[in-house]
Amino acid sequence: MDEEKSTSDAAATERRRRGGHRHRGGGGRGRRQGGGRRGNVRTAILVLLGEGPMHGYQMLRVMEERSGGRWKPSPGSLYPALQALEDEGVLLSGDHEGRRTYELTEAGRAEIADGGMIAPWEWPEECGEDRSDTLDSAVRALRSTIGHVEETAGPDERAATLALIESLRRSVYLLLAGQPSPSPEPSAVQPGPGHADWSAVDESIERTLAGPDERLDAAMAASAAAGLPRIQVSPLQGKLLAILARAVNARHILEIGTLGGYSSIWLARTLPTDGRLVSLEIDPHHAEVALRNLTDAGLADRVDIRVGPAAQALDGMTAEPGDPFDLVFIDADKSSNAAYLRTALGLTRVGGLIVIDNMVRSLGPRAAGPGAEAASEVLDIFATDPRIEGTIVQTVGQRGWDGFAIGVVTGVPARATNEGAPPPSQASAR
Repeated sequence: MDEEKSTSDAAATERRRRGGHRHRGGGGRGRRQGGGRRGNVRTAILVLLGEGPMHGYQMLRVMEERSGGRWKPSPGSLYPALQALEDEGVLLSGDHEGRRTYELTEAGRAEIADGGMIAPWEWPEECGEDRSDTLDSAVRALRSTIGHVEETAGPDERAATLALIESLRRSVYLLLAGQPSPSPEPSAVQPGPGHADWSAVDESIERTLAGPDERLDAAMAASAAAGLPRIQVSPLQGKLLAILARAVNARHILEIGTLGGYSSIWLARTLPTDGRLVSLEIDPHHAEVALRNLTDAGLADRVDIRVGPAAQALDGMTAEPGDPFDLVFIDADKSSNAAYLRTALGLTRVGGLIVIDNMVRSLGPRAAGPGAEAASEVLDIFATDPRIEGTIVQTVGQRGWDGFAIGVVTGVPARATNEGAPPPSQASAR
């Protein structure tokens, strides 16, 4: 009994040295989130902040450098861990030269002094040939696919999906038990490149072209912490919106569906100092989170968040004088897409663009219901209304198979102009 207790105490001491013991909000060593185990990221943060204050991307860069490029936690694993540590009172944050910088509290320094933590980049299994991230990517891709099934599939497709998942679960257990899993029938069609490949390519392009962005990642983390659904555009889609806004020299942008303000930040950044983004959001909580994110991003003076049903807000815009919009981005309730498009046609200047997200999902062979009907109406408008010329672009990537509609306005907008309308002085929710 004494020998067992001694062995257990020794193991516990080793876990403490490696930073693997559990803390409220910190998670255990064995679970991964993003590009690194949650517990490992937590330990890395504490080790680095023990050397002095740092901002988020400085930590990510140092983690990668010290591991020789073999351990690359993602912003999606770092920022939630930072928030959890701040909630625990282990660290505190503040703005320094426009960046959110973190430093240890007395409690944090005491935790480091207790047992002497070993940095994760010094752990052989963390910086060796560990390929668990590939498995994580596949699991995330599967979750995203299941999300699409929940949104668009009928009863038969849902039942078939459940059967596939159950078959996969049993095959994995057989694999772990050292038993061969049932082989597919010879006539079965073998899958080609799929979701895991799309995600891998998406992530590679994102690292090269979108790059790390502390403000955007912080906005995404804050939205998740506030309980908002993770349905914002991807970073590459956000960059596409920004490119389209720049292509039309947008000074006046309309966004239908604010959520946490992620796409709002992408769009507002393209505006001149006297530009204006009007964003419509029905949920007051979403609007509040978005306003905080825009304020933290330094863009509050360019954005006007209006809370309430978008249809009512759009009716009010049609009646009031004002400059026509250069770009309209629609990403709200899918059943109203056609109605939003019709109204937007009267609010957008000739040569302006209208973009509608998640169109392909609503046009899929298994799509049904009001969202699918509205998507078909959008196609009819593109095909028959002389005021717009549009198309549909299919996409694959981290969010699975989907796509968007994009149209250029060719007819004269009905909205009267008012050259003297001043831009808003600050973001507001009204």
